[in-house]
Amino acid sequence: MACVPVVNRKRHLIGLRNLVFGATYEKEVARDDGFWRQRLSRPSTTTFVAIRNQDLRVLSSLTLVRGTQPSSVLAMAAGLVPEERDKDSKTLLHWAVNAVYTAADARRQGIAKAVFEKALAFSFSTAEAEGKSCLVSISAREENQVAIDMYLRMGFIELSYVEDGDAVLYMFKARPEAEGAESA
Repeated sequence: MACVPVVNRKRHLIGLRNLVFGATYEKEVARDDGFWRQRLSRPSTTTFVAIRNQDLRVLSSLTLVRGTQPSSVLAMAAGLVPEERDKDSKTLLHWAVNAVYTAADARRQGIAKAVFEKALAFSFSTAEAEGKSCLVSISAREENQVAIDMYLRMGFIELSYVEDGDAVLYMFKARPEAEGAESA
């Protein structure tokens, strides 16, 4: 596998038909190419893509959005102290997982898990290099049990919440603090 920019948004959006994450195929396919270029070029986002080397086909991808402000529900569930609740916190780096996609024929092969592991390692190491704690959050539609089960296996903690009449499950994972950090 290798990482490359997503250049064919139609191919990337096919997975949305199966409610892979909080958006729907209909909403996302209506966006123009400029929207996708802008999304990929934002300095606050980092996109991880697994491609098949032979034909450069996107097998799985996800985007991390850096420095988003944790919702009050997430902040309470994660036990954040007041200085960690601001999006520009000097003590916490919050990443929101966005745009999770895995091609139907690439599912249940460990590809999405490998992409997630790279993204988590990146988010945790970035926070550590900045001397911050790290919190990674994701939201998923409650009916997308396959994705939710994968997130749970990866150590995410469930936090149910309903938004705009749609059942959305918020989940989070914190970087384990280095041993001895609490006693310092």
